[in-house]
Amino acid sequence: MNAERVFLMMIPNKELEFEYIQNATVTSSLNLKNVHTAPVAFKVRTTAPKSYLVRPSQGILYPGEAKELSIIMQPLSEHPGDVAHRFLVQAIPTQLNPSTCSSQDLNDIWTNAKEGSQNTKLSVKILDEQRVFQPRPTVYIDPVENQPKPSVEKIEEIKKQIKEQANFNAKLEEKSNELEAKLKKLNEEQKRKEFDPKRVGTETADKGFGLFHILMCLVAGIILGYLSSVNRNY
Repeated sequence: MNAERVFLMMIPNKELEFEYIQNATVTSSLNLKNVHTAPVAFKVRTTAPKSYLVRPSQGILYPGEAKELSIIMQPLSEHPGDVAHRFLVQAIPTQLNPSTCSSQDLNDIWTNAKEGSQNTKLSVKILDEQRVFQPRPTVYIDPVENQPKPSVEKIEEIKKQIKEQANFNAKLEEKSNELEAKLKKLNEEQKRKEFDPKRVGTETADKGFGLFHILMCLVAGIILGYLSSVNRNY
């Protein structure tokens, strides 16, 4: 393409890139700027018209005017890999007034155009999923209470604490059962000793002392179990 036939500068000027988002439309931008001394008409064509929408697909730019075009790729159910789709951007000077020309006037420009237009071809690249998708934060907002929910790491930590608390409670219950068994055994022994009149005086003191401490241990075990269950709820 000769230098004197460059009427529009465009970005990008070789390849259009589209992100891949499954089953969703994706938009890529094409920026045009009139670098000619007169108004320039442009038109965008594609080899896959069913796969893309171009807005606007044609128009006229004043000298020095810039415009951003939106090229919309239709939804894809899976990544297509490399595609052979192409775009052609045509540009040609015109005497038409951009403010007053009609769609038919624009169509007539390209019907009558024979030579002297700038033709730029653009290929298409659809980015792979790994390049498009980035890890998202693991903090979520509750739509009802509008309060942050714990992260995945925090949830795992809470599960670990609950498991440790459950193990502690199980051991506490086991100790409590052992104390109850010992208390029962002591009571049975005490009943047998009560029938021995020679040991009544001495065993009475021992009975009060032993039972008191065992009962205190049992009460302490129950209290600890209650406190641990309260802590677990919080």
